[in-house]
Amino acid sequence: MSSKPKSSCAKFILLGEHSIVHKGIALSIPLPNLRLAIEILDEKQGLFFNGLPQHEEKRLLLSQLSEKLNIEIPTNVGINIVSDIPIGSGLGSSGALCCSLIKTFHAEELSPNDLANLAIKGEDYFHGKSSGVDPFTIALERPIAFSSQNHEYKELSLEALHEGGIGFFIVDSQSPHSTSEIIKATSDLRQRDPNKWQNCIDALAGFATEGKKAIDQSKILELGRIMNDAHEVLRDYGVSNSVLDELVKKMRDNGALGAKMTGAGKGGSVIALLSQTKLQEFTDLFARTKTFSYFP
Repeated sequence: MSSKPKSSCAKFILLGEHSIVHKGIALSIPLPNLRLAIEILDEKQGLFFNGLPQHEEKRLLLSQLSEKLNIEIPTNVGINIVSDIPIGSGLGSSGALCCSLIKTFHAEELSPNDLANLAIKGEDYFHGKSSGVDPFTIALERPIAFSSQNHEYKELSLEALHEGGIGFFIVDSQSPHSTSEIIKATSDLRQRDPNKWQNCIDALAGFATEGKKAIDQSKILELGRIMNDAHEVLRDYGVSNSVLDELVKKMRDNGALGAKMTGAGKGGSVIALLSQTKLQEFTDLFARTKTFSYFP
């Protein structure tokens, strides 16, 4: 049964996290060099993560996930999840797992759209209601402007960034986010101050629309400003924390064109809009943490 492992990429949300569940669009970008693959081990049984054996309860969770994904995983082989994607980093590890499992074990080879729609069922298993942005970005492996309404998307051209030598620098805070903590923070705000909650959602959705317009019109500095403003609203929304805020400030103080948290928050990762001329400087500056970069 041995074959070349099927892999899927990571991703990050540029703008529109949290608001995408309720309205508007999210801008999402794949990280093609950061991947998760499923390796079938003929000579072993059980579940492994990067070669390390996992407890039986994790194998049971995988079995439950496979039911959601409409796939059958053989019980007479070992499964090794080989991943470069930090768990709980906001970079799509669960979406990449779902897509890779489907690629490996589904009875038919699926189109990217069908792959994403099936992977959403796995994302629902992990997170409750999924917006769909992670599975679609990962399945397509293209930057997209995504709407959770009917799962519609348009390809997001980053040619202006490419021509300007501009890209993204990602830092893993090494503080995995807690889904329950995030849900509590946002639910508490919605109950305590529904007007503030709605204003945050409206602002975040607006930033995503403005960000797409800035990219389409090659207004790179404007995109950086929008990223900065979005982080401040995410702070007000209650999903940032002191670790993320300090990383964002460090990025801005050292020449990032814009910086913000990405994903669910309360841990996870931060992103900077960065000139390629500063890439080595930032790599050295954040040498003690996991960092990734994407230059289109």
